[in-house]
Amino acid sequence: DQSQLTPGDCHHALEFFKVVDSILAVIEPESEAVPQAVTQLLAERFEARKQKEWAKSDALRAQINALGFLVEDLPDGQRVTKKTPTA
Repeated sequence: DQSQLTPGDCHHALEFFKVVDSILAVIEPESEAVPQAVTQLLAERFEARKQKEWAKSDALRAQINALGFLVEDLPDGQRVTKKTPTA
């Protein structure tokens, strides 16, 4: 039946969408659970930034990074994502 995709067709379609997303960045990655240790460091970093303790904020960012996560500062807070092997 030509209306069904084979596993090979699915693989090629997925690879195509990955290439498109690498250019357009429109697909939201699946969220992974953030470990409690990272969540705690994020809370401390949020408070440090609120108090304008920039050196402490940077040190906490480095700790979060060492645990395999990246922190992005946003106008309404911060976002954390798991580092990819190339990040």
